[in-house]
Amino acid sequence: MLKKQPALPRPPLTTEELEKLTANDRLRIKLTDKENLRPREINRARDKERSERSARLRIEEEPILEDLRQINWNVESVWDVDNKGARYPGVIPILLKHLVLPYSDRIRAGIARALTVPAAREGWPIFVEEYRKALLGWGIIALGDTKEYRLGAKDGLACAWDRVQK
Repeated sequence: MLKKQPALPRPPLTTEELEKLTANDRLRIKLTDKENLRPREINRARDKERSERSARLRIEEEPILEDLRQINWNVESVWDVDNKGARYPGVIPILLKHLVLPYSDRIRAGIARALTVPAAREGWPIFVEEYRKALLGWGIIALGDTKEYRLGAKDGLACAWDRVQK
């Protein structure tokens, strides 16, 4: 009878490999104690990165928010404009003005999504022009980013364009 050989230890997983593990992978692979600690470190680093990006975006979108406050429209982010649920015709000219300014992809996507209302029909020529200029694919979405993410401004502009056509 052949004796079963003990399994050779596997090499430690890299950070990239740990980041890609699914819940099922974690159950299937027996992680070492050190490997079990590293995802926590990875998540802390991601949280820190998200927090820093959010702070940079808040600074970047401040001119838009200031213009909105001038008409008594108080929101914490341009992404909150369409969440207010109220009609906002006075907001549309401000958003259209800022849509053509050189904001990061993330801010432009938020402006475009806020313009997905039928009342923004007046902005149709702007949507078309900005859509043509917007990049598609992956890239830097916020000032100060070093990692590429899926670009969203073009999608937001397409949604706005589609909505104003109805």
